[in-house]
Amino acid sequence: MLRLIHIENSWLVTLFLDDRYEDLRNLYQIFSTYPNGLLTMQKVVNLYVRNTGEKFVKDPKRLKDPMIFVQELLDMNGSILNLAFNNDEEFHGVLDSSFEYIINLNDNLPEFL
Repeated sequence: MLRLIHIENSWLVTLFLDDRYEDLRNLYQIFSTYPNGLLTMQKVVNLYVRNTGEKFVKDPKRLKDPMIFVQELLDMNGSILNLAFNNDEEFHGVLDSSFEYIINLNDNLPEFL
């Protein structure tokens, strides 16, 4: 299981990139049946969100309109949590940590919020 998740461009990351939240939810349910399955998945989700967020906040086009930028960040967070992970509290914590990291990458983001 661990090897499959950590393969570069793994299917887990591909599901995120393609917004395939139903498939992510199915994986969530499968991984929940294995010891440390969700913990492993959380680590990959954390890395994916942070890496995506870094690209997101460095995109000058997105930073032009703070309102749209913040809404896109909030939408991304809500979609992942609600549609893929059944509002799981542990995933909520992972996503909160990831988004806090993203917000702190740009000095202007806290004031946008």
